[in-house]
Amino acid sequence: MKRSGILRLVVVSSLCLGLGIAVFAQEPKQAQTLQTAKILVTAKGFEPASISLPPNVPAQITFLRQVNETCATSVVMPD
Repeated sequence: MKRSGILRLVVVSSLCLGLGIAVFAQEPKQAQTLQTAKILVTAKGFEPASISLPPNVPAQITFLRQVNETCATSVVMPD
């Protein structure tokens, strides 16, 4: 190989190595945690009656109906 070919190989290898180190050295983004909430539907109604969750974080809300004698048969959430 000629000297200029070796020099190009060294430069390209160095750039690739530097880019690889820069990419893998970044701190990984923390995985968004899933918010969870449980609401019981009892003879008294919803317990708790309201919840507050931070915005822009995925959430899973579980409604557990514990009695059949209730008017709470559906849930309506505004946009």
